[in-house]
Amino acid sequence: DYASSGVPEVLPPDMAVLGEPNRESMIRALDEGIAHVRKGLSDPWGQHMRVKSMYSWYDVAERAETVYRRVLATNNQPLIDRLRRFADCGVVAGKIFASIVAFDFLVWRFLDWMAPRDEIDLATRGVVGVSQG
Repeated sequence: DYASSGVPEVLPPDMAVLGEPNRESMIRALDEGIAHVRKGLSDPWGQHMRVKSMYSWYDVAERAETVYRRVLATNNQPLIDRLRRFADCGVVAGKIFASIVAFDFLVWRFLDWMAPRDEIDLATRGVVGVSQG
């Protein structure tokens, strides 16, 4: 439902009109939002300034770094398992997705062969948890 969409955690209730993920509820929410704007009850610049004061690039970067660290900590699935999962996404689309993943894997292996990762200097300046020595 909309309560688990992440929107209520990001925007205050007076800055968003939410609806359930069904046609009738979405139409109601859109009608309500449009009426709000037409009545002049919406101040786009004021909302921009509120959002600007609620968030900072430092916080955004910190959250992104947390996500990246979680991704790095996960175990990689074997390629064949990933290809099967993509192939199961539909008769046509699944095969397209799996083909793209397979092609991407081949490009990655080619690039790794052309410029092996052990020959690339790592950028460590400013990276949390890496010594600056």
